[in-house]
Amino acid sequence: MSFTYDAAELGTSKLYQVRFCAGLTTQNLPVNMQDEEILFLLSQNMENVNNTCIQVFDRVITDASYMVNRTTGQVSEDLSDLLDNLIRRRDDLISGLGNVAINLQATGVDSDEYEEGQDDTTVYNDGVRTVDRPDWYVWSTDDDT
Repeated sequence: MSFTYDAAELGTSKLYQVRFCAGLTTQNLPVNMQDEEILFLLSQNMENVNNTCIQVFDRVITDASYMVNRTTGQVSEDLSDLLDNLIRRRDDLISGLGNVAINLQATGVDSDEYEEGQDDTTVYNDGVRTVDRPDWYVWSTDDDT
């Protein structure tokens, strides 16, 4: 297990981009992730830095939620600010992505092949097909906000 970060490599290293996005740029943080863990999440997210960063936030938020406030003599440590900050930063990242789909993994469909309609149809270059949408699917446009 290892920890590396080099700000000079931000333009080329997705690992370092995820670390930067999540604020995990120093090794001595109360919550952190190893390089191998982040690289695994990157591979699971088809190298998508934003999706991976959201999962990293979820992981470190979970780790931070297990930590307890401590008091030793006159020294105390309150970790609620850390947890609140991590949650706020994750939510800011998600809201900054707008209507971008999170963790969408589709293969075999070229975006030039189809155009999605507002009803339950999808217009393909070779014709129109009806699509069964899952119960959780809600159509939204920028006008809905």
